[in-house]
Amino acid sequence: MKNLGLRKLFGAIQGALWRTGVTIGCAATLFGMPLAAHAAAKSGGLFGQSRPAGTGGVTTIGGAAGGGLVPWALIAGYGGPGQIGFTASYTHASTANFNANGYGVAAGLDNRVEVSLTQQNFDLGNTGPYLAGGPPCSSTSLCAPGAVLQDNAAINQDIIGVKVRVFGDALAQGTWMPQVAVGAQYHHNEDGALMKDLGASASGASYYLALTKVWLKGLLG
Repeated sequence: MKNLGLRKLFGAIQGALWRTGVTIGCAATLFGMPLAAHAAAKSGGLFGQSRPAGTGGVTTIGGAAGGGLVPWALIAGYGGPGQIGFTASYTHASTANFNANGYGVAAGLDNRVEVSLTQQNFDLGNTGPYLAGGPPCSSTSLCAPGAVLQDNAAINQDIIGVKVRVFGDALAQGTWMPQVAVGAQYHHNEDGALMKDLGASASGASYYLALTKVWLKGLLG
């Protein structure tokens, strides 16, 4: 029962975010890219802007630089070798029953390493009592008998991320070689008791491999 409820909960979260992918992308673009560009100086130096606008990617819901929903091999900010770039982001997605908000900051070091910190707030709306096993709770409902949730309860998660560019340059033209990066994210849910009732761990890590290539004049020039 607990595993069934957990899968349905995560399915609802994923569905809400995917159905509002455009909203997520726009929010990250409007708030993340301009702030990163503003934080970088127009000339050289430690906080110089050495990469074209937009090549820091769109901040993902997990805080890494990428495509809004999926991390890319790009490093956050616009800093090049020997420079530091910063990005701040805000994400919002809303459906009839759920609301999701994300707040994050990321820093790119030497166009080689990225570190990020994000907090996600997922508002359960009026579905809290159903998750907690209230009526009508059945074998097909989202049930966790040990949980106690009221209307407008929220699930809060903190994510610490790190990404390292292994080799390649996404902006280098005249070659098909992509930029390759590896990354890891540590997730911590602030309500450990709820996660226990759902049969899940309050903390965990995820890992990814990303390959990204940017053609400035289009794929075929």
